[in-house]
Amino acid sequence: MTWAARFRIREYLRESLWVVPFLGAVAGLLGALVVVSIDQHVKVPAQWAYSQSTASTVLSAVAGAVAALTAFVVTVTGRAGGLIMNSNSNGTGRGARR
Repeated sequence: MTWAARFRIREYLRESLWVVPFLGAVAGLLGALVVVSIDQHVKVPAQWAYSQSTASTVLSAVAGAVAALTAFVVTVTGRAGGLIMNSNSNGTGRGARR
């Protein structure tokens, strides 16, 4: 394979929008197969068995924490962006020309 062909392939992969999501989907599928295989071969101790209500409570707590973290990140990002925009004299985000 010539250098030019390798360069074209590398540039195509770098600029393509579908490569990373496709690799993520493949990794998720392989991960699911591994987890199912482990689940079939490993016996869990009886102390780790939870009721349906306990699992629902844990899931609700995790979902609430994710929502709170998302709101925090959006708030901080918005405020930081506002501070950056307001710190410039002309308000365009590029600063005043001298």
